[in-house]
Amino acid sequence: MKSRLFQFFPPFAFVFILVFAGCDSTKQTAAMPAFSLKTGTFYESKTVKITDSTSGAAIYYTTDGSTPTTASTAYSGAITVAETETVKAIASAKGYNDSEVASTAYTIMTPGLEVLYGAARTARLNYFETLVIDPDTGGFSKWTSGAAPVLGTNGMATVNYKFMYISFPQLTGVTGNGEVIGYSLDSTTGKATELAGSPFFVQTQANPQGIAVVPDQLLFYVADTGNNNIHGYSVNSTTGVPTEISGSPFASGTTQQITVDPSGKYLYAANQSEPGGVLAYSIGSTGALTAVAGSPFSVKGQTAADSAPFGILDTGSFVYITLAGTNQIAAFSIDSSTGALTAVAGSPFTTGNNPTLLAQAKDFLYAVNTYDGTISGYQIDDTTGALTEFSGSPFASGVNGIIADPTGSYLYVSRFDNILGYNIDATTGALTLGPASLGGINSGLWMTIVQYPATSTP
Repeated sequence: MKSRLFQFFPPFAFVFILVFAGCDSTKQTAAMPAFSLKTGTFYESKTVKITDSTSGAAIYYTTDGSTPTTASTAYSGAITVAETETVKAIASAKGYNDSEVASTAYTIMTPGLEVLYGAARTARLNYFETLVIDPDTGGFSKWTSGAAPVLGTNGMATVNYKFMYISFPQLTGVTGNGEVIGYSLDSTTGKATELAGSPFFVQTQANPQGIAVVPDQLLFYVADTGNNNIHGYSVNSTTGVPTEISGSPFASGTTQQITVDPSGKYLYAANQSEPGGVLAYSIGSTGALTAVAGSPFSVKGQTAADSAPFGILDTGSFVYITLAGTNQIAAFSIDSSTGALTAVAGSPFTTGNNPTLLAQAKDFLYAVNTYDGTISGYQIDDTTGALTEFSGSPFASGVNGIIADPTGSYLYVSRFDNILGYNIDATTGALTLGPASLGGINSGLWMTIVQYPATSTP
């Protein structure tokens, strides 16, 4: 005789019941754990904290890429990531189903050759600078100056240590379309050699500006104020030749500077269309951009009809934009699952006169105040994203460009007549003048720094 269970449920239904018995549909699911450090490439060991918003939740994790269970290592405090690994975690709490798996990947590299590249911001500069950085002092161990590859630029970025791209915008009094110039990079010497076929056409009446790269992928984007859009390109891994991706260009309105989230999932753009704010896009598998729900995100509490956003920076947890029209910095927290932005409490934060570019060094944020010629420095609250200006700020004088090296130890500034390097106090963020100095420059530079892998060191 068949059991009463099989009289009511056929065998296939019994299997279904067994498979799904571990998930109680009447219970809520615990929140997915969050990591204090986002996915990225680093040049030293990192400390990672794992938290969960579900009350009383226990966290279990793995570091070998396997799926964690409640039999995995129980989280009891910050973990140290000393080598390349993928950390995964779940949360388990009484009365809840176990959370979804949270995952993040960390690449730890031994640093090799570190090179600062500088390209002209205006037509007055005649040289393209290549400067090798001494990792022990932050000074320049050697440098070369060559004929300017462009008359002026508004952005430059590098892809996978192999290629560099520089925007060549339309210049006043010069006819023609803006272009993108590409270079191959020699990881042994740092030398940049123009790619075959360069410069590359963007679009009729294009005015290329900021460039942003998707980490660890052969993808980059260019803001185009001539046509109010953003162009996306895939890069040939052998030749470096960029090809515009399907669906590009993507409508953006007026935006000069853009940034890609360290996760590679989102792109953010400083929205210069009045009243100003941030445009947000998700990045698809092909590189196509799709507007995030709620975009553009406005600046809360701004003190003028047009806040005139310009510079933008994404730390992985927060997005910051400079508001040149109101002398402030606006801060937003990132919803990692959707890319949506929420204004940080206390934002916008006061800075100097006409803030433009931003740079990050670990938990510190630096802003160029163009009209003051100074740098404002802030401590980033890694929980809330709030900014606190630290003692001694603002620093320096005559500054119009800024960049931090990947280790967060040194800050480099471009002035109208030279490049200077500053040491960053690891505890306070304060800046002190370092040994790096290069004179003989007749205008400001756009700068980027490439940290080559140790295997590339001569």
